[in-house]
Amino acid sequence: MDKAVLRKLQIEELNILNEVDRVCKKNKIEYFLVGGTLLGAVRNKGFIPWDDDLDIAMMRKDYDRFSKIAEEALGKQYVWQTMENDDQYPGPYGKVRKKGTVCLETSAKRIKNNGIYIDVFAFDDGCRTKVGHELVKHTFTHLGRLLLVKSGYKVWKRNTGYNILKKIAYFPYVAAAKFVSHKKIVEIYNTIRKSIKPSDWVYEQEGHNAIHRYKKVWIQPLKKMEFEGRFFPIPNNVHKYLTVAYGNYMALPPKNKRYNRHGFSYLDFGDGVNRA
Repeated sequence: MDKAVLRKLQIEELNILNEVDRVCKKNKIEYFLVGGTLLGAVRNKGFIPWDDDLDIAMMRKDYDRFSKIAEEALGKQYVWQTMENDDQYPGPYGKVRKKGTVCLETSAKRIKNNGIYIDVFAFDDGCRTKVGHELVKHTFTHLGRLLLVKSGYKVWKRNTGYNILKKIAYFPYVAAAKFVSHKKIVEIYNTIRKSIKPSDWVYEQEGHNAIHRYKKVWIQPLKKMEFEGRFFPIPNNVHKYLTVAYGNYMALPPKNKRYNRHGFSYLDFGDGVNRA
C-alpha cells in the first residue's frame, strides 16, 4: 500500500478510536490499547509505520456493556459489528466501522458492513493451568476457523498469493461448515467461553492459535501512554504483556516482514475510489 494511503487509513482509524474513547469516558467503560497498537505506542509513540489496523481491548464486563450501548451511543457515522449481530461476521470480537467507507481483505467476501474499522477484543477469565489454557486455545482455534469459512473467508487467498497447502488444511472446516449454522457456531463458542471459571488469568478472544493469557494484575489498574499525540489507556505492566505477546518486542522485524498484514483488496475512503 502506498505510504500516503496507509497514513490516511491510520488517521481514519485514529478518528474511530477517538469516538470510542468519547463513548467510553461518557459511560465509564474501561478499554486499553493492545497488540500492534500498544507496541507502536511503546516504540513509536504512534502507529508502527507499516501497520494497517488499530487494536483495543476491554475486560468482558466492559465489552458487554459497550456492546449493549454502542448502537445508540456511537456517532451516526459508525456501526458496531460482532458475530452476534451479523451472521456474515467471522470473529469472536467486535469492530467499530465507519459507514460510507469500504475496507475489504483479499480473503474476505463482501460482508454487509465492511467499512474502515478498529478491532475491539474482549478479555475473558482464563484457565488456571497452562494445560487447560492450551486445550481452550486449540478448541477456540478450530471453532474460529470454522466460523471464518462459514462467513465466506478464503484464508488461503492473500495479497501475497494463493496458498494451496493452507487450502488443503482448511478443507475439513469447509466441509463441516456445510452442516452447521453461523448461529450454532457462535452458541458453542460462547457456551465454552462462559464455562471457564474466574481466575487470576485473562486471555483475549481472537479465535486463533496465537491466543495468549496474561495475569490480571498486568492489565489493571490501567495507566496511560502517548499514541499519535494523545494519551490513551494501556495495560498496567506493558513489559509483561508485550513480552508474552511478542517476545523481544523492541527488536524490529526483518525488512521483508514489514508489510501491511491484512492485504486489503478494496479500500474506499468514501469517494468511490479504490486505493488498495
